[in-house]
Amino acid sequence: MTEPVRGAHGPIAESGYDSAEGEDAVRSRLWSLLLAVFCFCLGLFLVLWPWTPLWPVNYFVSLLPGSERWWLDPHVRGAVSGVGVVNLYLSLLEAFPDRR
Repeated sequence: MTEPVRGAHGPIAESGYDSAEGEDAVRSRLWSLLLAVFCFCLGLFLVLWPWTPLWPVNYFVSLLPGSERWWLDPHVRGAVSGVGVVNLYLSLLEAFPDRR
């Protein structure tokens, strides 16, 4: 009978599973979930923020005097919200990778 092969973290099971590979998979999944949460929060912010009363009072309006009319245009607000929807979609794809 052959002896089990020893890996860096102890014996490797007969199935060939190495605990280092498992740790990498868990770490990769955690990073994916962190990215999904970040994209979800950013997307939710971008969808909602343009339609709040605080939208005209932002840093970018002060950069270009006279651009307030442009920032208040519903098309610009809709474009920013559209980028938010894309972020929400990407967060769902990242959170549920097996459903693609």
